[in-house]
Parts: sequence; C-alpha cells; structure tokens
Amino acid sequence: MFAIAADGTKIWYEHVPGPQPVLLVHGFASDSRRTWTDTGWLRALAEHGYVTVDLRGHGQSGKPAGGYTPENLARDLIAVLDAAGLSTVDVVTYSMGGLVAWQLPPERTHKMVLGGIGLRPATREDLERVQEKLGGEDLSACIDGMAGSRIEGTAKVPVLFATGDADEFAAGAPEPFVSLGNRHHFNAVSSRVFKQAALEFFRRYCADGYQADRQSRRSAERRPAAGWAGGPTLGRLGNVYPRIRTALDDVPAYVPGKAGAGLVKLSSNENPFPPLPGVLERATAAAASLHRYPDLAATELTGQLAEFLSVPADFLAIGTGSVGVLQQIVQSVASVGDEVVYPWRSFEAYPITTRIAGASVVEVPLDADARLDLKALSEAVTPRTTLVLVCSPNNPTGPAVRRDEFAALLTRVPEDVLVVLDEAYVEFVRDPEAVNGLDFLAAHPNLCLLRTFSKAYGLAGLRIGFAIAHPPVAAAIRKCAVPFGVSTIAQLAAIESLHSHAAMRERVDAVVAERTRVRDALLGQGWPVPETEANFVWVPTGAATAEFAAACRRSGVLVRPFAGEGCRVTVGDPKENDLFLAAARNVDEPVTTVMLAAWTAQNCGRYKRL
Repeated sequence: MFAIAADGTKIWYEHVPGPQPVLLVHGFASDSRRTWTDTGWLRALAEHGYVTVDLRGHGQSGKPAGGYTPENLARDLIAVLDAAGLSTVDVVTYSMGGLVAWQLPPERTHKMVLGGIGLRPATREDLERVQEKLGGEDLSACIDGMAGSRIEGTAKVPVLFATGDADEFAAGAPEPFVSLGNRHHFNAVSSRVFKQAALEFFRRYCADGYQADRQSRRSAERRPAAGWAGGPTLGRLGNVYPRIRTALDDVPAYVPGKAGAGLVKLSSNENPFPPLPGVLERATAAAASLHRYPDLAATELTGQLAEFLSVPADFLAIGTGSVGVLQQIVQSVASVGDEVVYPWRSFEAYPITTRIAGASVVEVPLDADARLDLKALSEAVTPRTTLVLVCSPNNPTGPAVRRDEFAALLTRVPEDVLVVLDEAYVEFVRDPEAVNGLDFLAAHPNLCLLRTFSKAYGLAGLRIGFAIAHPPVAAAIRKCAVPFGVSTIAQLAAIESLHSHAAMRERVDAVVAERTRVRDALLGQGWPVPETEANFVWVPTGAATAEFAAACRRSGVLVRPFAGEGCRVTVGDPKENDLFLAAARNVDEPVTTVMLAAWTAQNCGRYKRL
C-alpha cells in the first residue's frame, strides 16, 4: 500500500499490526525486501508487528527529482506512520536509514536501533561506492541530498548502535553499542546478533519516564534491568550474553493467531464448539490428581487409540500436540548437514523445528492453485535429505493432496528418507480422491503420519497429538519426547473424546457445511479462494494482506495474515462467519484474478535451499 508524502510522492509501505510495532528503514541503494524480508527480520519481528517502507527513490516508492534530504525523508516516514494509524513506534534502521530516522520527532518513537552507521558523515564517494556495489537505478538525486549528512546532537530517546567490526562505512559508532563480529557493511544486516540485540533492547527499555539529558542516560545504562539482582549493563551487548547456537540464527518466531476482547477470533483454526460430551467432566475429575506425575507412556490412551485406528500399539507416539510431536520427529532424523524438504507456504512450524535441529531447509513453492507440488518435492530430494514433510490439507491454503500423487511421491523418495504426512485436519476432508495416510502405512516403513486432538476434537488448549509410524520410527520419536509432557488431564480428555466419535463427526459436518457456504460466498464476492478441505479458507490478498486484515479487525473479526501473501480465515459458527463475510464484502477493492496472478508469480517457482 502507499502513503502520500507532502509533495505528492507515493511512498510504499507494508503494515503488519502487532502489540509493539517496529518501523524498519533500509539503507541507500537498497529496499525493504532486500534489507528486511530476505534477511529474516520480518520473521524475527512477527510477534511485535512492523511497518516496513521503501524510501523515496527506492523499491516500489515514487522516484521524484528531489526531496532526498534526511529531514524530508523523515517527513515521508511520518506520512507512512499516519497512514498506518500509528502514533509511536520502535525503530530499526540500517545504514542511511539511520540518518533519516535520527530526524524523527521523539513523540513518534519509543526506542531506536541504528545498524551499519557511525558518526562519520556520509560522503559522496561512500554513497557512490555503495551504489556501485548494490546496483539499481540512478540515485544521483539521492546522493546530492544525503552527501555530507551525519548523526549529530543528543538522542532524545534510547538508542543502540550496531555495526560489524569490518564495516569501514560505519566507523565511530558511539556507546551504547553492539559489535556484530567480523561483518562488513553488506552482510551485517542479516546478523543474528543484530536481531537478538535489537529485540533485547526493546524488551529492556521503556520510553515512559526516559530522561533525555546525558547524565540520566548514563545512569540508565548502568542500571540493571528490572527484576534482575544484578544484570549486565547495556555497554557492548555483543560481549554480554552467553554463546548461543548459531543454528538458531534465523529461526523464525512462531506467530499465533491474535485474540482481542470483544473481537471474533477466526485466526487460529480452533473448533467453534466446546469440548465433546463427557470430556469436561472427566478432565475436571482428573484435576484432583494434579499432585501426581502423569503416565509417562500414556498407556491407556495408546491402547484405545491403537484400537480406534486399527494399528498396533507400538506404532504410536503420543506428544504435546502435533507441533510437539513434529519437533520430536525432526530431532529423531535431522541434524547439522541434513536437509528437510517441505512445501512453502505451508505450516510455519516446519522451518522452526528444522532450524532448531540445525538442519537446512529446502522450501518447494506451491503450484498456481495453492496446492502442493509433490513432483517438485521429490525432485528437491538429495543425498543429504533425511525428511520430507507433506501437509494435507495444506495449512494455510487448504487443498488436500490426492491419493495418486501421494502414491507417486512415495515411489520417488528413497526408502531411507522419512516422509511425514501431516494430517492435522484429516477429519474435515470430504474429497474422495484425497489421501488418507492409513491406507499407505503398512506398505511403506518410511512413512509417518502426524495427527492431533486439537482441531476436530476441540482439545487445542490441552496440547495432545500423536504420530503413527513403524516401530523403529515410533520408538525414536518417543525417545525425543519431554518426559511427562502430556498431562493426565490431556490423556483422559483424549480418551473421552474418542468415546464421543459420533458427536465429533456431527460437529465436523456442521463446520464443513459452513466451510462450503463461506467459500461460495467469497467466490461470489470476487475473491479467488482456492479449494479447501480443512476448517479454514485462504484469501490470497498479496500486497493488500495487511489492509485486508485491518479492515476485518475494524469490523470486529480477527483473521490470520501472512505478510505479502494472504489471509487464513477459520470457519467459525454461522454468526461469526456472517460477520466475516460482511467485512470481506465491504473491503474497498476486492482481490481480483490479477492479484491472484501476482501472488502466484511471487510464490510459485524453483525451490529454495536456505
């Protein structure tokens, strides 16, 4: 979306709402995508919320002949904040972005982290060298406006500087300061230390009551963080913290669906019905034994689940929701040097669990219909691959994998590579051609099924899921479990839920009927919603995602936005769905097939090794 500067220039920005939004300002000859998206910053800030902007003359923003002084570029940022409805923000900048943000009035900022910049002036020669390195369009007007600019005066809000030790452009960065190690100007922005220091800085310092004078600022730097008996001073933050595993450098944060008082929550794929008959009573009775450890092996649940699914008990591994079991699976087969192949966009826990294990991720784009491309998945397998993840129905887009294409995948993947079929939404599937993993399990020792009690059974708050696999695989998964992780209440609630299978099916049928109604209504409004076999629909809103989510919120509905891609909307009860459909109907410019084509072009292509 665009804000309009005082001189009429269109300034591109993207706003993802959150509780502590961060304004991200890129450097000279770059743009928001290269500086913040491609380096993992947007994932790191997902829980905070953010506004990312292309400065005038850069990226998708207008490119007028003038207006490139730090003061005027700062006025452009204020126009963006006003358009986004944000009065104050935290700020992270890189390189020239720091010169611009330095000009922001203190009433619009809480705290600032300035990367890749020191106290030396930005010379014309420096700017020309940066453009020669980064390429792009002619930025001579910007060079004219920025040459000679430098950070001067006293900071009026808390500021942290961060530079690489090999960054010749950022000499003289003052305290408080964090070293980014042996990084130079063109690779320091992706540093894990940079992200970690910024997030810690935002957590530890509050703008309320901040005194701008130099003496008060020095006192604040010496004061331990609130609640610490004697924590580290701000100082050189890069030398304060213990050494953290480098495998965690780019682990994205899991972003839960938002909740809000008085708002309809259609953001987390939760069941709109309360617990099944008898479940609440049994769970309440189990609370009387809270002073006892739960059954480590979940013996009773395992036996009843084995009977219900018609599989041997030693094929089962119980865990803390399907996400917890997924992490156990990844830990059991993948480590440093291995590759995990999965579709993207798909379940956001896949890159998280893979990177935590130290393995490399291989993301295979969806096809033009927001479906998994299983042929491309198999082609991405290499001798380093130890795990292939298949989500059906796919979260967040909705289509289910078909039986024939899954059978073909199993024939193409080597037998020593584990294939996980994530069936969290299997109870909602009505397509007769869709895969059911149980049909393939006996013949494929390298197949593992992942299921949950969170969705159809409505036990999301108790965290209980399970894997179904051949005994050697199931045993390895169980070894990676946190001891006593699944509570007695969760185990007994799951058992009682199995006893209410008929009631569960009736409720799922009601959700499926509403799913059909919601999708048909959206199609009628002009939204190109793909097929869905889950308890949600996918609206591919592309660059308008934040705007669509904000419009829904203003109408009293919370949906789950995926920045730059689309919104996932849970199927709720009829009244909740009607409220959402009214909100979608009232959006100024519904997404058209042109926008769907743009989303397809952005998300479909060659797979990525990261």
